[in-house]
Amino acid sequence: MPEKNTGYYVLVVWGDVSPDLQGPFTDEPQRDTRARQLKAEYGDEHGIYALDVDSEGRPTVRSYLAMFFWDITEGEPRA
Repeated sequence: MPEKNTGYYVLVVWGDVSPDLQGPFTDEPQRDTRARQLKAEYGDEHGIYALDVDSEGRPTVRSYLAMFFWDITEGEPRA
């Protein structure tokens, strides 16, 4: 069984066509901050995904829920 994740990346699919891997980031919060920045800067026309790499080098890609990009207390997108 692999150990904890050792790599944190943001996978952006520009126009849902062209993939772009950004990172590595040192941890999840740093990676997630970048994902929010990308969403704030480029909007909804691109796919933004979390990509984690485990200690054995295996990647896992997961989508962010829509509410991840919204500030619950303000009701506005957060970056």
